[in-house]
Amino acid sequence: MIILIGGTKGGTGKTTIATHLAIMRAAEGKDLLLVDADDQETASDFSLLRNENMDGSAGFTCVKLTGKAVRTEVNRQIDKYDDIVI
Repeated sequence: MIILIGGTKGGTGKTTIATHLAIMRAAEGKDLLLVDADDQETASDFSLLRNENMDGSAGFTCVKLTGKAVRTEVNRQIDKYDDIVI
């Protein structure tokens, strides 16, 4: 399943929702890819900290993608993950 948390207005909690959803779905046993498509890279930073604090296992994979690469790479990963959160 691909889940997009998106919008153009800043400060609405998109990254917070996406990262919490990633953690919840991974805790349910889903092989999950979190795509950080925001220039601020907050989800990527969060994932790095989570890896450091959890002995290298955030529980999900996080990648940073922007522009057309988001669609291209997500389409390439559809069959490799149970869920993709963008």
